[in-house]
Amino acid sequence: KNVLENIDIFIEDGQLLAGNHAAKLRAASIFPEYCVNWLFDEIDEFDNRPGDRFHVEPEVREEMLKIASWWKGKTLEDRCYATLPEDVRESYSMGVLSANGNMTSGDGHIMLDFEKILHSGAQGIIDDAKREMAALDLTQPDNFKKRIFYESVIIAYEGVINYSHRYADYAFKLAQTENDSVRKEELLDLSARCRRIPQYPAESFRDGVQAVWFVHLISQIESNGHSMSFGRLDQYLYPYYKEDIKNNEITDAHYIHVDIMDGDYVENFTYGPQFITELKGVAQVPVEVHLEVGRADRYIDMFHRAGADRMIIQRDGCMNPIRTLNKIKGLGMKAGIGLNPADSVDQLSYLLPHADFVVMMSVEPGFGGQTFETSCFQKLELLQKVMGDMGIRLPVLVDGGVNLRNAGRLVSCGATCAVVGTAVFGQEDIGSAVKAFQEIGPVEDMISEEMSSIEIEKVG
Repeated sequence: KNVLENIDIFIEDGQLLAGNHAAKLRAASIFPEYCVNWLFDEIDEFDNRPGDRFHVEPEVREEMLKIASWWKGKTLEDRCYATLPEDVRESYSMGVLSANGNMTSGDGHIMLDFEKILHSGAQGIIDDAKREMAALDLTQPDNFKKRIFYESVIIAYEGVINYSHRYADYAFKLAQTENDSVRKEELLDLSARCRRIPQYPAESFRDGVQAVWFVHLISQIESNGHSMSFGRLDQYLYPYYKEDIKNNEITDAHYIHVDIMDGDYVENFTYGPQFITELKGVAQVPVEVHLEVGRADRYIDMFHRAGADRMIIQRDGCMNPIRTLNKIKGLGMKAGIGLNPADSVDQLSYLLPHADFVVMMSVEPGFGGQTFETSCFQKLELLQKVMGDMGIRLPVLVDGGVNLRNAGRLVSCGATCAVVGTAVFGQEDIGSAVKAFQEIGPVEDMISEEMSSIEIEKVG
């Protein structure tokens, strides 16, 4: 409990699971209670060992040796060695016999009961221990040992809960200063999860993964056991995964694409900022806002405050598109520039250096269910040539009339993402429809950061 409440913690950029074994990546904890002889022998060779090389700062070296000196003669290895018969001890010293794995570390080659933490949570285990302890008949001497065991269980699992809550606090703190809206949402989600997990039972696949990781990691922090197994992780986490797939909590879609129309730029009205705020409360993927509006610059701040992660403007939908794109990026969102079917690629070229991605409209903006404009194929190929000549590589989204009949050719012409509405939401099985688009395949040679993907367009 003391270790879990005081060990250094960190969260790396992009990290989605909380929990670390040491103060930083590629660092290791020392467990002097098991053995220190190896430390005296190897501490000056850590930099040069054939494997598991570590750099030890001079001040850390002195502290480690001071700790090791205190433990010398008191370790598990020392106590085990003292119980060995003389002939066995001599064989052990000569290397004829070895028990290093048993005498110098915690228990290993075992699997924990991960299903118990998934179904009961740490709080459930604490409550069980309290009930068992309260039922003990302390007139029986053996029950005093049982009471000590139950007290230990309670103390240990209180430490587990406090450890996860430390990550909840830290992730929340990082979120307050995070400028990237997607990463901010990830950190807030991680904070909320660590506040619940593993204290309470897992309710989702992500909960389950975090709970299993916490418990596995803490078992390593507690006793340095080797060859600790996750067991059949696929079996005990699959029910959570299956349920999340069924409820569309896990999807192959990369973003939710929402068209914003004001009746000015197009003859239609759709959603306002409140809808985006409500959507962000339930969405498991980033939300992309497509401003099909007049004077788009007037809407940037309000939809940013509503929670948009990515924002698209139309080339002719604002007075100064360069300034508007830069404003979007300055707010921590990804900025896209849209090109209508009637526009030429040349009209877009001067904006490419200021955008994070391009949206090639293959229907006129305003209404869903329109027929796909086949001129989009040629414009995609031309756009790839223009970007190549400029030395620019941007993801290219195609929006409008995309279906399984034309998606493959769009990929071959240079599209890296499809915005799909009717072709998905018009199907009985939405999940299967998404997967069918996903199986068209990635465009790995287009751009390393963003492979071929699919966006779900909110319609109706």
